[in-house]
Amino acid sequence: MKISGINNIKQIHLYTTTITYPRTVEIYKGHYPEKHILHNLKIKTDEFLKTNLDKNQTNVYGKKTDFFAFSNEENYILFLRYMIDKVINSPEGHIFNHFDTKFEVQAWANVLEKEDYVQDHNHTCYHSILYLSEGADLILPELGLSITPKCGDWYLLPPYVTHYCNKYNKEQKRYSIVSNFVEKNDWEQLKDKKIIT
Repeated sequence: MKISGINNIKQIHLYTTTITYPRTVEIYKGHYPEKHILHNLKIKTDEFLKTNLDKNQTNVYGKKTDFFAFSNEENYILFLRYMIDKVINSPEGHIFNHFDTKFEVQAWANVLEKEDYVQDHNHTCYHSILYLSEGADLILPELGLSITPKCGDWYLLPPYVTHYCNKYNKEQKRYSIVSNFVEKNDWEQLKDKKIIT
């Protein structure tokens, strides 16, 4: 074999090893009781879909707002504060200490109608799902879980947990808000604290 520009290629042996092992996955679950805020978020989702529809190909085979549509929306912020307070006060929740300076929030809405679905995927960061209506089961194949959400249920998942929704088979729309919590680099945190410019 000859590759242009490279002389005297030595034979390289490649060995692979496959290791299967269980891992511990911490999933937070709660229920947000503020029905009027859930209702307002649903209305806001319909508004955003008229002006802020994401037409790029994603894992959502339904309707989706822009990735940052809800990041600064006041009703969403109220929910986010509630969820983060609950998580911080849990045994392993210290990872979310200093949330405002440690994470950038991407928050968007998904709306599924009949025959829509979400293909299997994972996120490289902590992420949450808030359900604004009942709907299709959330399936986590690696964990052998199928979760049937109710309106107001929320889940906070660690990175790299594969999940999806099968084809939706109900007539009413299924609403959810998904959020990525992307850890800022140290220099970004310092810049936020005005230590560097």
